[in-house]
Amino acid sequence: MFLTGHGDVPLAVQAMKAGAVDFIQKPLDEHRLVVAVMNALKSNDANNMLTESATGTTTPPSEKLALLSRRERDVLDHLVNGKASREIAILLSISIKTVEFHRANIREKLGVTNLPELLRLVLTQ
Repeated sequence: MFLTGHGDVPLAVQAMKAGAVDFIQKPLDEHRLVVAVMNALKSNDANNMLTESATGTTTPPSEKLALLSRRERDVLDHLVNGKASREIAILLSISIKTVEFHRANIREKLGVTNLPELLRLVLTQ
């Protein structure tokens, strides 16, 4: 988790690439922090379960989708419905930076690099 008083999108991206599971700006909402910690713990458990076998087989998309946290799934659902990050932030009462953070986590967990790949993976389920 990354907590800062002076965050911006490049810093959020850097934190995500370094392994952060959430990016929170001050002033801190205690409830949000507790939820973020719980999601981080769940995400860590799920990531530990995701491994590829020595034979090179890949994890099926349905199993990858199961690794998403509840909030990542909420963001994904809005993405699939054509919502932009700003709209998602408003609908979920989170910052745009947090939406971008979740989008990056979703791409990483699902092994996609862009929105069309993400939509293709989700819509073929």
